[in-house]
Amino acid sequence: MEWLLIAIAVAGVAASVMLQQRRPAAKIPDTAEEFLALTLGGNGELFGDAPGVPFPGPRARTWAYGVLHEAGVDADADPSYAAGILIKAQPKLTKADADALIRTML
Repeated sequence: MEWLLIAIAVAGVAASVMLQQRRPAAKIPDTAEEFLALTLGGNGELFGDAPGVPFPGPRARTWAYGVLHEAGVDADADPSYAAGILIKAQPKLTKADADALIRTML
């Protein structure tokens, strides 16, 4: 009887170790933009990006380029002013998200 309990305990520990090894490791960001996207958790869905796409996604960047082109603002010349224009165009956009968008455009 004791051997049966020991065998069940060993099998349980072995199963939990095997399941733990199968889990994928967390993604380590390679660039500053990826780090900020993971840290800030920008809302790409606000601009039509898929839920799994890291912020700023392609549609968010397209939106930002369009807004700045309409306003006649050059993001290279004054990044903080360009970020302010993006925030005025989309009030749900945070300052950090606007800065991340501008950084990807530079």
